[in-house]
Amino acid sequence: MLLVQAVSQHRQKRSSDVITSLNNLLSAYRAQPEAGGVGAVQWGEHEELKELFATYCGRVEDGAKREELAGLFGLAPSERDEVAAAVAAATASGEKAKQQAEEEKDEVDLFF
Repeated sequence: MLLVQAVSQHRQKRSSDVITSLNNLLSAYRAQPEAGGVGAVQWGEHEELKELFATYCGRVEDGAKREELAGLFGLAPSERDEVAAAVAAATASGEKAKQQAEEEKDEVDLFF
């Protein structure tokens, strides 16, 4: 049920709620380790699992949680690394754009 909830929230672009649902999913599998394991979560759209993982990586820095979620989703190490690299690149790009916007604002403030 938690995965369905996370997917629904992802489709609605509610990333904060996605993170909460995925953290709850991890907690549920920790509470019942016999139900967990690699590839424990089944979903018809593998790409959607990768998107959920990307959203999680973009907001959660804890490498252990990332690894655990990737394992539950059954992501191959190459997929996990690919998603993490894409998130890191997007974050760096976003930070650069934010810095440029702040510099432009400072220039405008100096002008007036």
